[in-house]
Amino acid sequence: MKKSIKLLIILNLITYANGFIFSLMYTYNNEKLTSEWAIYGIWVLSPYLFLTITSFILAIDNNKTYKIFYKEAIIDWILRFISCCIFFQQFDFKFLSWQYIVQQLIAIILLATNLLIEIIMYRKVMNHKLNFMNDSKGEEEVTEKEKKNIRNMGKATTIGLSSFFVFTAGGLSAPLIVQSLDNWISKYILLIFSIGLFVWYLNKNYDKCRLFYLDKRYAKEIFIRDSICASFGYAICFFTALNVFGSLNHVYSLAVIIGVIFLYPTIRTNRSMGIRYRKIVKILGDNFDLYFTCNEE
Repeated sequence: MKKSIKLLIILNLITYANGFIFSLMYTYNNEKLTSEWAIYGIWVLSPYLFLTITSFILAIDNNKTYKIFYKEAIIDWILRFISCCIFFQQFDFKFLSWQYIVQQLIAIILLATNLLIEIIMYRKVMNHKLNFMNDSKGEEEVTEKEKKNIRNMGKATTIGLSSFFVFTAGGLSAPLIVQSLDNWISKYILLIFSIGLFVWYLNKNYDKCRLFYLDKRYAKEIFIRDSICASFGYAICFFTALNVFGSLNHVYSLAVIIGVIFLYPTIRTNRSMGIRYRKIVKILGDNFDLYFTCNEE
């Protein structure tokens, strides 16, 4: 538990450092940064990666001991989300302008508040008197069928994470990249590529659920739920790239934020898969290789 809070603090500091550096670079030399559209696109999506990683502390369904500071963890994550929105909006002000100074002051206040909440969470863990060994006895039992399916579960976990990051970087970034292009042919080629990437992403989601879950009906339900939410988020980003909602800079940034929010069910599924897989691997111990190769043809 203490290690989890320490990790959260480190990731939180990295998230804010990433934001401070981006806002400095964007306001100091905007034209040079945006001209490097590949670096710019990846950098703009980086805060959502950090938001995804730091959401592990909210996984009370997989780690019941996190319940002791669940409310604090929610507030902590929301403040971090707000800070990312403040840093990565496409603002028009310059370095050391009064708008820039206000932005930095707000970010510093948010950072201080995040650290204070995380210190409170750490002290709560230190002072909380729980028998974690007894709690672990009540965890869900691992079946023999799950143990024999460990190979497919490992594949599913890898597919889930890799496809998510590829789609987020290549698919949801379309509005930010398209707006920087002047040639309409290049824009349409990029949008067509984005559509293909989204179809590929849905196919990988299907493979992931089919491999991981033994109950195929439940796997289908998870796939449909995650796909519907992802489709809404992608549609918003896609139509934003076509200027359906207007051509203002903040519209593009907001579209990506909304798109990532709609990916939360997928994020939750991937996280649950990863935690479940690691749990079974730990239980298997020295027998992991035996179970991993038991279904080889």
